[in-house]
Amino acid sequence: MKPLSFTLLLFLVSHPSLNSQTDDEKAIIKLVEDETKAFCKKSLADVVKEFWILDSQTIKFVSLPDGVHKESNAEDMLTETMTPPENHATFANTDYNIRVNGEMAFLTYTQVATLENGSKVHSHEMRVLEKDDGKWKIHIASMHLFIPH
Repeated sequence: MKPLSFTLLLFLVSHPSLNSQTDDEKAIIKLVEDETKAFCKKSLADVVKEFWILDSQTIKFVSLPDGVHKESNAEDMLTETMTPPENHATFANTDYNIRVNGEMAFLTYTQVATLENGSKVHSHEMRVLEKDDGKWKIHIASMHLFIPH
């Protein structure tokens, strides 16, 4: 490898602005992962009270692999008070794509949830977030469950 090519490659790999996440991006990832962990042991109503902005524009979309889809607003989510068995699932999120623009942000990612029986639920997820008293909160969510090929 030529010295100039090696130097350029070393710069690209080591330059902090190319490899590091901003504080907002770190906070958003933490929020999403904390929300999912909470969902593994709390009711949906308790989760949204903690991690979401709840108003007339709050919405959650879920699309299932068979084409069935459900839309829930804040009022709907607050009625879902059934608590799942604690730690009934674990999860792994990958492929984060985050865009922050002032007090709003969106992110997409892929999630694989592993249930107690070992089965896996795959989804492509999207969140629209806003800052609320200086903290990121979820305002809109869209989950698209799929069966991998």
